[in-house]
Amino acid sequence: MNVWHLVLCVVILALAYIFFQYARIRKLPEGTDEMQEMAGIIRDGASTFLKTEFRVIAIVVIVAAAVFSLFVEKTSGITFIMGACMSSVVCILGMRSATYANVRTSNRARETLSIGETVKVALGGGSVSGLAVQAFGMLGMVLVLIIWNGVDPPAAGTGFLANLECNPTIMRITTYSLGCSIVAMFNRVAGGNYTKAADISSDILAKLRHDMPEDDSRVPNVIADFIGDNVNDIAGNCSDLLESFVATMAAALMIAVTIYKSALSGGTDVCFCDNQYGPDSGWSSPGAGYFVMNASNTNSGGWKSSQMRTNICGTSLSSYSGTIIAVIPAALRAVLKSVTKYTDNTANGGGSTASYVTATTDYFFLLSEFEVFGSISYGNTNEKNKQAQYAYYSAGNSKIKYKHNGTSTAAHWWLRSPYASNSYYFVLVYTDGTVDNYSADYSLGFAPGFCV
Repeated sequence: MNVWHLVLCVVILALAYIFFQYARIRKLPEGTDEMQEMAGIIRDGASTFLKTEFRVIAIVVIVAAAVFSLFVEKTSGITFIMGACMSSVVCILGMRSATYANVRTSNRARETLSIGETVKVALGGGSVSGLAVQAFGMLGMVLVLIIWNGVDPPAAGTGFLANLECNPTIMRITTYSLGCSIVAMFNRVAGGNYTKAADISSDILAKLRHDMPEDDSRVPNVIADFIGDNVNDIAGNCSDLLESFVATMAAALMIAVTIYKSALSGGTDVCFCDNQYGPDSGWSSPGAGYFVMNASNTNSGGWKSSQMRTNICGTSLSSYSGTIIAVIPAALRAVLKSVTKYTDNTANGGGSTASYVTATTDYFFLLSEFEVFGSISYGNTNEKNKQAQYAYYSAGNSKIKYKHNGTSTAAHWWLRSPYASNSYYFVLVYTDGTVDNYSADYSLGFAPGFCV
C-alpha cells in the first residue's frame, strides 16, 4: 500500500461520515404542513434549475473532453470529465443537504426555542457540504494518481490526432482541475444571474410597488428568490470552493513535478579521461591508458571479470588500494551503499543467452546499454529484463559527455555491457551521444555511478 491508498482510505472515512450525517438530517421532522410545503417548493425549484443547467454543462464537458483527448493528451479528456463529475456531485449534495436542513433547523428552533439545539441541526447540515468539498475534491485527485500509477515527471504523451508532446501527469492534474472549474463557472454565473433576477423582481414588486417588507410570503417572487439563494449561495459556493481546493492541490503537484524534472536536467556532463586519450580521434592506442575495460582485447567474463570493475572501480570497502574508492573523500566512502547490478557476465561472443545475465554487487559501476538508451543494439538483449532506463536519460537529456580537463571536447565513454556477438568489444557511447562498441583494450572515458 502506497501513500495514495492511505489517502484514499481517509477519503472513504470522510465520505462515510458525510452520508451518515446526510441520512440523520433527513430523519429529523420538517415541522408543520405549511413548512413542509414551502420546503418542498424550494427544493423542487432548485432541483429543476440544476437539471436544466446540467444539460448544458454536459454538452460543454463532452466537447471539451474530446478536444483534450484528440489534440493534447489521450487520457486528459477522461480526467476532465472526472473533475466535472466531482464538482457536480458536490454541488448537488450541498444543495440537497441545505434544502433538507433549512426547514429542519427552523422547526427545531420552533420546537425547542433553544439556540444550542438549533445550531446543532444547522451545523450538521453545513458539515455535509463543507466536508464534501474536501472529500470529493481529494477523491478525484487520488483516483487520477492511482489509476495512472502516480507521478511520472519524465514521461511524455500526445493526443490521438496531434503530436503535441506534453507530460501526461501534468495534463491529467490540470484537466481534472479544469473540469472542476468549468462546473463552478456555470454555477456561479448562472446561479448568480438567477438569484439576482429573482431578488430584484421580488424587491420591485414588494417594496416599491406595494410597500411590503422584504421576503414577504404574499409576494410570489419571494419563492424564486429563496430558490436562487440555494442555487447560488449553496450549490455555487460548494463547486466554487471545490474548484479552489483542487486548483491549489494541482498547482502544488505541478510545481513539484516541474522542479523534479528540471533537477533531472544537468549542465555539461563530463567523464574522466587520462593522458592517453587521443585529443583528435578520441581513442588511445591498444593497451595504453588507465581506463581500459581489459588489458588484453577480450570481453570474456563480461563486466564481472573485467579489469575496469576489479582494478578501477573496486569491489570491496575493506580492500580498495589503487581503485576509485581509495581517492574519494572518507566522508563519502563512509556512506557508500552496495548496489546489485545485472549484466552479461559471460560474453566471449556467446550471443544473447539468458543464463549469461547474472548479478554483481558493486559500490562503483558503469551504466549498461539499456540503462542509458532504454534499448539494446549490441549487448545481450536479456539484460533489459533485469534493468531499467535511468530517469535522467528517459527524460530526454543528452548522452554526450565531455573530457573533464577540456569540456569543449566530447569523449567516448564506456558502458559495462559486452558486445554479445563479439568476443573483443564492449559497448560505449559515441561522441555524438549514439551507441557504439569498441575493443576492450582501448582507453575511453570513465563515468561511474554509485549510491549513498
